[in-house]
Amino acid sequence: MKTTKFKCFFFVFLMLLLLCSGMTLSNFFAADVPNRVFSSLAIAEAGSTIEIPILIDNNTGFAGMGLVFKYDSTKVLPLAIKTSGSIFNGGIENDIGRFDGLFSVNLSGIDDETDNGLLFTITFHVNESADGSTIINVSYDQENTFDESIEDVALFCEDISLTIQNDFGDMPVLRLSSSPVYAGENVKITGSFAKAGLLDEAEIILSFDSSAFEYVSMNALNGSIAISNIIFTENNLRFRMTVTSPIAGDDLFVLTLHANPSATGNYSVTGYSKFMSIIEGNVTVNSLDSIAIIRSDSDMSALQHESLVIPVYLENNPGLMGYKLTIKYNPTIMTPLSVANSGVFTGTFDDNIGIHTDYFDVKWYGTEQETQNGKLFDITFRIDTDEYCVPTVLIEYSQPDTFNEEYQDVAMNCRSVKVLVNPNLRPELKFSGASLTLHDNIAINFKADRKLFTDLGYSDPFVIFTMNGVETTVHKYRIIDDKVVFDFNNIAPHKLNDTVYVTLYATYSGEETISMTREYSVATYCYNMLTKYSTDEYSKLRTLLVNLLNYGESSQIYANYKTDALVTKDLTPLQKMWGTQESPSLKTVYNPAYTVLDSPSVQWEGVGLNLTNSVAMRFRITTAGIAGLSVKVSGSSGGEWIINNTSFVPTNGGYYVYFNGLNVAQLSEPVYLTVYDGNVPVSNTICYSVESYAYANQNDSDQKLSDLVISMMNYGNSAYAYVH
Repeated sequence: MKTTKFKCFFFVFLMLLLLCSGMTLSNFFAADVPNRVFSSLAIAEAGSTIEIPILIDNNTGFAGMGLVFKYDSTKVLPLAIKTSGSIFNGGIENDIGRFDGLFSVNLSGIDDETDNGLLFTITFHVNESADGSTIINVSYDQENTFDESIEDVALFCEDISLTIQNDFGDMPVLRLSSSPVYAGENVKITGSFAKAGLLDEAEIILSFDSSAFEYVSMNALNGSIAISNIIFTENNLRFRMTVTSPIAGDDLFVLTLHANPSATGNYSVTGYSKFMSIIEGNVTVNSLDSIAIIRSDSDMSALQHESLVIPVYLENNPGLMGYKLTIKYNPTIMTPLSVANSGVFTGTFDDNIGIHTDYFDVKWYGTEQETQNGKLFDITFRIDTDEYCVPTVLIEYSQPDTFNEEYQDVAMNCRSVKVLVNPNLRPELKFSGASLTLHDNIAINFKADRKLFTDLGYSDPFVIFTMNGVETTVHKYRIIDDKVVFDFNNIAPHKLNDTVYVTLYATYSGEETISMTREYSVATYCYNMLTKYSTDEYSKLRTLLVNLLNYGESSQIYANYKTDALVTKDLTPLQKMWGTQESPSLKTVYNPAYTVLDSPSVQWEGVGLNLTNSVAMRFRITTAGIAGLSVKVSGSSGGEWIINNTSFVPTNGGYYVYFNGLNVAQLSEPVYLTVYDGNVPVSNTICYSVESYAYANQNDSDQKLSDLVISMMNYGNSAYAYVH
C-alpha cells in the first residue's frame, strides 16, 4: 500500500511541474489526468431542483470510492442520490441530511470498475432566496478509496460551479413544501419565506385537487404570524396572512389536508397572491398496496425499572433479501438491552447496540429472497426515568441496504412507536384558558396545552360545544404557540350572555378520555377582563369591552331576545362610564355606480346588513341567470375576495350576495364589488361600507334600529382605536 509520505511527495512534485510549465491546476486537471472526478457546468433557477451528474474519466480502476461534498446550505440543499445509468455495479451509501453543509457518498464493490462515465447523480434543491453563483467543494476520503487489491487509489476532484438565476425581485417569496405520506393519512403542507418580508393582511389563495384531498385545518406557527379570513371552497383555500417581523427560513403556517384512501401519485399545491411570489409544493401520496410496512404494537406502556419488549413486524412483504433498520430512542428515558431475532427469515442477522448513545442498527441479509410476513425481531429496553412521558421510538430504513433478489430497492413505510412511560402519573385532560376573537363575528377560543398531544400521550382531540341545547362537534383546531385552540364561532351579538358548554375529548392508550365540562360566555370573558384590567393604562381595552356589551344589549332589544336579562345588567356605574358616551360622527361612501359599464347584464338593486347574525353586508342583484357568475370584492386596504355563484341566495326576482370578509375594526372601510362572467365584468362596480348603512339608519323612525347601528359603530370605532 502506498505511504502518506509518497502521496505528499507526489503532490509537491506535481505542483512544481505545474509552476515550471506555466499551467494552472484546473488546466492540468482538464487534461488526461488519471481518475478525474468532475461534473458539467450547472445553471438553475432559484426555487427549482437540479440534477448534477458526477462523472469519472481516465479511470485506472477502483473497487471503493469515498467522496465528500461541502456546500453552502443558504443556497442549495441536497435531496437524493440516483444511480440510474451508473457505470458502478456495487453498493452505494450516503449520509445526506445528517450534517449541515456536508455529506459523503461511498461506493463499494468487489472487483475493479474501469469504465468511464456516470458514477451517480445528485439532486439539489436551490433555495428561493439564492442568487449569483455557488461552489460545491468535492474531495475524496482516502480510507474509502481503493482498488480490488485494497491499494489506495488517488482521485483528482474538481469542484462544482453552480450558477443561480433569481427573477423574483424584491417581493417576498413563499415556499410550499411537504413530506411524502401514505393514502389515508394527513399531509402537512408548510409555508415558509425563502425571501423575507412584512405583510399586512395579504390575501393568499392555495389550490389543490379536492378529489385527492380534504381540507382539515390551517394554523399559524409563529407568534409574529396571524392567519385570518379563512374561506374554504371546493378546490381553493383563501385566507389573509399578517407578518409583523421579517422571517426567513422558519415555517409560517401549516395547511393540513387528508389524503383520500384512493389518492396515489404526485400532486401539486399551487398558490397565488398579488403581494408575493409563491413557489408551488409537491405532495407525494404513496399507495399501501405494494409497500412493505414495518410496524409495532399500537399500545405500549412501562414503568420505571421495568423491561419493555417492543416487537417489530413486517407486512405487505413484496420480497426481501436484505434490510437495514435504524432504531432511534431517547437515552435519558430508556436504554436498549438486546434485539432478539424471531427467525422468520433465514440468513445473517446482526445489531450494533452500544456503539451509539441514541440509536442502533438492525441488519439482515440472506442468500435467497424471503416473502413471509410476521415478526422480524423483539427489542428489549430498560425504562430509566421516574417521570411521566410519552417518548417516540423511531424506526427508519436505509434504502441502499433494503433490496430484493434482483438487487432492486424495496420501499418501506416505517411506523414509529409511542410508549406510555409511568402512565400512573398521567396528567389531566383539561382546558387551560379561553379568549375572544372579534372578527366579522364573535368567537370564543378554548385552549388546551399543546404538550398534552405532543408529549403526554393524548391524541386525536376534538370538542363538543353545546349552546341553548344545540350540540356542535368540532375536530378542527389551530396551533398557537404552545396551545391547541378550538373555536366556537358565529356567536350572534344578541347572544353574548348565553352560556357555551364545552367538553374536550381525546384518545389515550386506545381509550376515549373526556375532560370536565367547562362553562363560558362572551359576557363572562368581558366582565373578567374589566375586573382584571381596570386601571387607566388599559383604557382602550376597557372602552372596547364596554362598547361590546352595549352592542350586545342593543342587539338583544332589536331582536327582542331575553330582554329580561340584558348583558349589561352587571356593569357598575363606573364601568358604564368607560364606554363611549357620545354618538359617532358618521359618513357614507355608498355609490352604486362607482364605475359604470355599458349595458351591464347584472344590476345592483339594494344594499344592507345582516344584523342578527354577524356584521355581514348584504347586496341584492338581478340577472337573467347566474351560470358562470362570481362577485369580486376589493377592500381599500388591499384585500381581495371572490364569491362564487354557489353562495348566491335566491330572493324574489333576484339574488342576495353576502360578504363578511372585514373585521370589526374595519366597519368604516369601503369595499368595491363587481360581478364577473368568467373574467369579463358584467355589472357596474358598487362601493359600500358598514358605516354607510349606519349613516343611512342613524335617525331611523325605529328607535331600536337607530340605537343598534350607533352602538355597533361605537364598538367598531373602539376596536379600531384598540388595534391602532
